[in-house]
Amino acid sequence: MKSIKKWKVIFVCICCIFLVVVSADARRRSRTTPTPTPGTVATATPTPEPTQPVETWVPYLPSAAQVNIVPERENGLIHVDITFSSSGFRVADPGIIAVGAGINPDGTTFLSNLTVGTKIERWTGMALMVITTERITYQIGYGDTTYFCFNVEYGGTNQKVKDITITK
Repeated sequence: MKSIKKWKVIFVCICCIFLVVVSADARRRSRTTPTPTPGTVATATPTPEPTQPVETWVPYLPSAAQVNIVPERENGLIHVDITFSSSGFRVADPGIIAVGAGINPDGTTFLSNLTVGTKIERWTGMALMVITTERITYQIGYGDTTYFCFNVEYGGTNQKVKDITITK
């Protein structure tokens, strides 16, 4: 009895496939091509070539929420962790550090460290939907008070993304 039901299901599936193929063929045949009227010249309408999407790297400006700044004072380092929503991001250029120094009115020293020329890019093509983190490590100097500002070059200028002040 079970084998009869199995054959009925197979037969019904084959019939459905046959009906789909026949109806698609009938629709294809029912399409008519216009016939030119006597005395006119028929011109063919050019069919545009399908364009392929351009996959390339484009500038990207991360939000402050995507950036975590981790100071490592004892080694004179600072780490910038950037969290991305997919594998389609890269740090194309970590940039350099611009340093400024001074003395506060109370006699303590301060250092100001800014990143310059950091370039982050996003891939316009397909990418894996996985959360990824890129770490950039900079060698900086620390004073009594140290200011660090992470900037990204975007639109031809350095854009401030996130900053931090570190005190002894």
